[in-house]
Amino acid sequence: MSDIFEKGSRLKVTFDYKGNCPTEDLWELDRPKLKKIYVGLRADLKELVGETLLDEGDGVFGDVTSSKECELIQLKIAIVKHIALVLREEGKAKEMALQKRELKQKVRNIMADIEDNSLRNKPMEELQQILDS
Repeated sequence: MSDIFEKGSRLKVTFDYKGNCPTEDLWELDRPKLKKIYVGLRADLKELVGETLLDEGDGVFGDVTSSKECELIQLKIAIVKHIALVLREEGKAKEMALQKRELKQKVRNIMADIEDNSLRNKPMEELQQILDS
């Protein structure tokens, strides 16, 4: 995957989002915004591929340029997909960590309740000895 970022940085790839958005700024976007960029790139690619197919490789309509443009759009798509996948995994990891913390807190609360109940069931003399010690 680092290969796509190397290519992207060498080509100074930017994305059409609120002007020219550099690759590193994509990491700050949420999933709906990344999806919007992705859908736009897929539409651009579909349009470009359709034009290239109509050119039939005769060079009359600049299909060589289209090929380079296709490669650039495919690179952009790969970058957006990779970032979206990494962010999704990070989100899952954060959610799991939150669930684990909440479970541990529940267990602590239960343990405290059990300890409280244990003290409640002690005879008054034992409770007094605990206070006096």
